[in-house]
Amino acid sequence: MHWMSILGFCLLTLGGVFSFLGTHISDKNSGEQLTSIIKEKNTTIENINSSNTVLIDQNFELLNSNKHVSVSNNELIKQNQQMIAKVSQYQNEVEQKNIKIEELEEKVKQVQKGITSKIDFNGTKRIKKGGTLTVTAGEEYSSFNKMLEFDNKRDYESLLDICNEYIKKVPEWYTSYFFKAIALLNINDSINKQQALDLFDFVSRNTIGDIEYAISLIKILQKMKDNNRIDTILNKISVDEILAIEDKSSRDMLMKFKK
Repeated sequence: MHWMSILGFCLLTLGGVFSFLGTHISDKNSGEQLTSIIKEKNTTIENINSSNTVLIDQNFELLNSNKHVSVSNNELIKQNQQMIAKVSQYQNEVEQKNIKIEELEEKVKQVQKGITSKIDFNGTKRIKKGGTLTVTAGEEYSSFNKMLEFDNKRDYESLLDICNEYIKKVPEWYTSYFFKAIALLNINDSINKQQALDLFDFVSRNTIGDIEYAISLIKILQKMKDNNRIDTILNKISVDEILAIEDKSSRDMLMKFKK
């Protein structure tokens, strides 16, 4: 019985050793497998990170490319807008020229028929056909009174608006240019003075011999102390024309400068 106990003990010991070795080998294999899996995962993560880095670089390049494209598009849009504005301006100029040509053609026809027309400073129309003279007070006459009203009220923005309206509507009525110059001077003398003087010169050139325009121009130029322009206007008016003026104050003013 004693030897059987020893044998049993030995078998148990051997079983424990084999069990330990089996467990150790199994754990070692499992560890190696786990290490291998971790390495594979790390490799996969590194590949993903590399791919992400590439994608980030590509996205950055794409953003920069989009930025350049956006700048180019904005420049093209700006150029197109400028081109559209120029085309619109050109079309407007062509339309205005066509209107002017039609007006000139109509005037030529009227002259050929012995018909002449003129709009006075105060907006009254004078139409002469043969030996007959017709004087009418139409739309321009009413607008002249509005211009005077705006001037008296010192409402120069409204005065400028109505003048621009009638410069387009009735370009041969030079009172609109005269009052536009006055409006510009009063809105901002330092900025608009030269434009206003150019308008006064334009009125003077186109109304030679018209005493009403001459008196109005000289009165405003007197306030501006512009004697050179006053002399230019007076040189085109004879003494007899001045003496024929009914208004004594205007007649005396012109005679004073004429001397």
